[in-house]
Amino acid sequence: METLAAVLVLLFMIAALATMGYCSVSRQREHSQVERMRTTDMYKRLYRQMTQLNNHAVDQIIIESSGVTVTSVYPAHTLLSFGFKQNGNACRNCDTARLVAHSLASDFSILGDSDTYKLSRYRIYRLNGRKEYGYAYTMRRACKDRIFEYHDSRQLRIY
Repeated sequence: METLAAVLVLLFMIAALATMGYCSVSRQREHSQVERMRTTDMYKRLYRQMTQLNNHAVDQIIIESSGVTVTSVYPAHTLLSFGFKQNGNACRNCDTARLVAHSLASDFSILGDSDTYKLSRYRIYRLNGRKEYGYAYTMRRACKDRIFEYHDSRQLRIY
């Protein structure tokens, strides 16, 4: 009985070490893919356009395999519509959206702040039956309320 318990403990320890090793390798592979994405011309163009939006209150950043859409809180409109295009055809790579979402979070620290933005992943079913994933950074309600309060107080001072 004791040998069975010792063998099971040993097996669980080996399984735990194997899982930790797999997670470490997976994390390193993900990090290298994100770094490779950050060096592409497409991402550099997106980064330049995103840095120009630093004076706007960004409500939502939607990242899909077709491109990135950025909307503002006040006034509510689309600030940026960036398409992932290659030679005139849409680049429909499933990993592109995930890597761009991770890259944006690493480059813009406010997106990683859980008190300000929430990252959500959602499924997209295309007409051909293909399942893709999209990512959305959405501003939290408390931050939106502060922005609306600020704009309302400014309007009251004007009149």
